[in-house]
Amino acid sequence: MSKGELSSFDAGHAGPVADDLAFDQEDWDTYYDDIHGTALRSDLVQAARQEELTWIKQEKIYSKVPLRQCKQRTGKQPLDTRWIDHNKGDDKRPNYRSRMVVREIKARKKLAEQLPGSQLFSATPLVETFFLLASLMMSIRVSTRGKPLKLGFWDISRAHFMEETTRELYIRIPEEDRDPNDAEEMCGILLRTMYGTQAASNLFQRGYVELLTNHGYVFGKASFATFFKQSADSRGLVHGDDFAVLADDDGLKEIDQLLNSKYTAKWLATVGSEPGDDKEALFLNRVVRHWPADEHGEDRLEIEADSRHAQRIIADLGLQNAKSVDTPAVKRTAAEVEATKREPVVAQKVQTLFRSNTMRGAYLSIDRPDLGDAVKALATAMKTPKESDMQRLRRFGRYLVGVPNLMRVFYKQKLPQGVTMYGDSDWAGDLLSRKSTSGIACMHGRHLVTAKCNLQSVTSLSSCEAEFYAAVKALAHALFIRSVLVDWGLEGSLIDLLTDSSSAKCFIERRGLGKNRHIQTKWLWIQERMAAQDFILKKVGTDKNIADLMTKALSGSVIRKHLASMNVRLCLVESTKQRTVL
Repeated sequence: MSKGELSSFDAGHAGPVADDLAFDQEDWDTYYDDIHGTALRSDLVQAARQEELTWIKQEKIYSKVPLRQCKQRTGKQPLDTRWIDHNKGDDKRPNYRSRMVVREIKARKKLAEQLPGSQLFSATPLVETFFLLASLMMSIRVSTRGKPLKLGFWDISRAHFMEETTRELYIRIPEEDRDPNDAEEMCGILLRTMYGTQAASNLFQRGYVELLTNHGYVFGKASFATFFKQSADSRGLVHGDDFAVLADDDGLKEIDQLLNSKYTAKWLATVGSEPGDDKEALFLNRVVRHWPADEHGEDRLEIEADSRHAQRIIADLGLQNAKSVDTPAVKRTAAEVEATKREPVVAQKVQTLFRSNTMRGAYLSIDRPDLGDAVKALATAMKTPKESDMQRLRRFGRYLVGVPNLMRVFYKQKLPQGVTMYGDSDWAGDLLSRKSTSGIACMHGRHLVTAKCNLQSVTSLSSCEAEFYAAVKALAHALFIRSVLVDWGLEGSLIDLLTDSSSAKCFIERRGLGKNRHIQTKWLWIQERMAAQDFILKKVGTDKNIADLMTKALSGSVIRKHLASMNVRLCLVESTKQRTVL
């Protein structure tokens, strides 16, 4: 060993030197999913990126120009770009997609440079409009042409690249598109919109609205993301770049031709009752499944929630081998709530675990009425979670171990005359804030359209007041559902509003505040609607009020009873479309 050199032992413990690589060579080629954070196969990522770049060049999304042109025209550097890599499938069925996106950030712009809201807005339908569309399929059944109605699903490929840009925007070109032989540094000027540009979604919406409107489709007033064509008896909705349409074969073919006349639209599936139709499809990460009438039950449509969130919660909390429990939550006592106040906040890493899994539960609760109240209670501890809150989250996870997935069942039925709306409250049920919980559930005949809950924004002084606020919320939602039905050509839908509170019912049926002088008059519109006979108000027994499920912690038997009344069932069939946790 020469003077000044390290022995092999010392070299192994002295750390890297200038000639050493700070990382293993293979680390440079490691890619991660920008949605899930999991490692991706480098060969599939590189192939997806190359496919994307080839398409961008073919479609002439941008044109290369000297960088100095950007600086002369705008006085700024071009907008940054980056790759978004995502596996839309899973490890068993990989479906890699890479998108080059622009980073046009509003916060970095001066007020005079910011776009008005009208150029940024793009309508997105509430998920209950999709459930309502499924209900109409099983209720109307046959089009005006006498053919079976079916649900068709489309995905618009690279939707935000398809419209011509209305602004002069310059972007940094990716490394994969740089040419070392260029005489000077180049950038790109956008010829079309691109993912990440602020107006992309708005311009895409303008494009498809113009396309469909020119061919006789009318977009909704209650939800601008819904559309209807009377002559084709065709109803549909748009969620981002995904289309769902209820029509017969002729109507679906017409939609397919229209979309492909302007875009690259992939017809994903047609769910229907005829032999050649698909029996399963995936839409908004939900499995849509049709079952014909057989010895196992009636002709029905099933919509199964995305089970990956339940799987992830169970895995994150280490509950794979845990014993399940009968309910997602138990009612806390005042002493337990007081003891929680004296507990220290959990460590930062545990806080992150609590918040992420609570929000996963919130996403699940959109499809699962049995989780709504438990998630609402967990969400109140999001800011400063304590150990007792973590225990509640673990109980929530153990419930998912036993009930990992539920599905809404839409049985064949006659078209209902309207909707039935249930409203209920749990007066002062939050022992910390003493606020009440509102729970609502909307049924379209035998089909559950909506089930949700929230903590009331004001403190109610009586159970009558709390039930009144719940009824106001329920009616507001029922009016929206009726408006969507009108937009889909179904005029004259009735509303039955059901409450289990006699005092709240009496307050709604009269005019004015009476002794409830502290209630703000902005809530009294429900009395005006009542006087105008815009809905029918009915009393329902507490044991039959399905909205009770969303207001408080109930026993397992009561939970199952209310779920059965909503036609929400435990999913016993393993779908070929359902994805697994990455």
